[in-house]
Amino acid sequence: MTRHSQASDHTALERLNEQWAACATNGDVEGVVALYTTDGTLVWPDAEAVHGTDAIRIAWTGMLAAPGVWIRFVPTTVTFSESEDLAVDFGVVELRMPPTAPMQTAKYLVVWKRVDGGWKVLYDAWNPNAPTAPAAVS
Repeated sequence: MTRHSQASDHTALERLNEQWAACATNGDVEGVVALYTTDGTLVWPDAEAVHGTDAIRIAWTGMLAAPGVWIRFVPTTVTFSESEDLAVDFGVVELRMPPTAPMQTAKYLVVWKRVDGGWKVLYDAWNPNAPTAPAAVS
């Protein structure tokens, strides 16, 4: 088994979180979907769990349908499995959907899996810290 540097893996995951946020903020559904394993799972609030690339694509297409979605991940803890093939990433996600909505802060838990020497999202779960405010009516 190849031993990996946790420092370099931390850096890789930080970059992937930045890439993920940039793709989502830019409405790049395919860029977001490419970050997941083919058997990845989303566990999002107020929705059934979805599994696999096609279902993940549909979910993210819906999430990014509103113009001006903005997302930022702020990892607080990353823990690696003893075998170094999984990493648990816990933190805060800041998001705005749509752009006129107030900034929301949520908790997230992502399990990354080492795939072909890189990292892919195996499980993606988040939930808001407060109930989502209804959209403003104009």
